[in-house]
Amino acid sequence: MKIFLYSPDSGFYQGEDFADAGAVAGGPPALPEGATHIAPPAVGPDQVPVFSVTEQCWKVLPHPARVRRSAI
Repeated sequence: MKIFLYSPDSGFYQGEDFADAGAVAGGPPALPEGATHIAPPAVGPDQVPVFSVTEQCWKVLPHPARVRRSAI
């Protein structure tokens, strides 16, 4: 099963991987910390997906490097 990785500290998307579907018989596989089965949304060039653990959803935020650069 495909999973999507995010930083446990910041929520920033870090890529994707696969979880062993056979790890838990009869139910969904146990996900490691910093992983979700919810796919991130498409984002623009100045945006990043950030996962909210409490809301169990992705949010699209401005890219931090772009925000800092435009503030100068």
